[in-house]
Amino acid sequence: MSQAFPTKLQEHYHFAKLALFQFRVLARLQAAIGSNEALDNLIECEAHRNNMSERPSLINQSSFLQFAYITLVWLWEAAGTEGQDGLLEEFERIAIRKNLKLPGRGQVHGDRQVGNWRAIIRLLRNAISHGKVVVSASLFRFEDINPGSEKSPTSLELSWADLAQISETMLFAMTPVVYPQTIFE
Repeated sequence: MSQAFPTKLQEHYHFAKLALFQFRVLARLQAAIGSNEALDNLIECEAHRNNMSERPSLINQSSFLQFAYITLVWLWEAAGTEGQDGLLEEFERIAIRKNLKLPGRGQVHGDRQVGNWRAIIRLLRNAISHGKVVVSASLFRFEDINPGSEKSPTSLELSWADLAQISETMLFAMTPVVYPQTIFE
């Protein structure tokens, strides 16, 4: 009996789950800094090997941006247009369950209407995939423009935590799309 190979979507989903695992392990390690000498020495040594003058936080802007790329661009594209409608329905159900709110008016700047999750995810996906992300100490600003119909870009500002919640919700919403036989309560 031959073993079935995973689909492209299942492979992408698996790697997105690994990215979430890695993110969570780094968060636990970050919390342990200062209480574990071996860990502190390992991080100090690696920072030195990478010519860093200061020891960086293990969870930083790049962690959130990498996870967002994996879930909102790479995994989303693997779902294809036929899977994205069901994915958005599941995303909205999970967002409600997690009390994840749409970004408020003060977070969106520009003429484009982004009053639903489809529009938010589209803006995030486009900004990330086209490298139109500005990073500050506590926020990301994602910019997107449709040159055929818009005169200026629309931007969306999200905290690190907000981006992580949206990215994680996308991963969880993907489960029944990837494995439709899975039953959730």
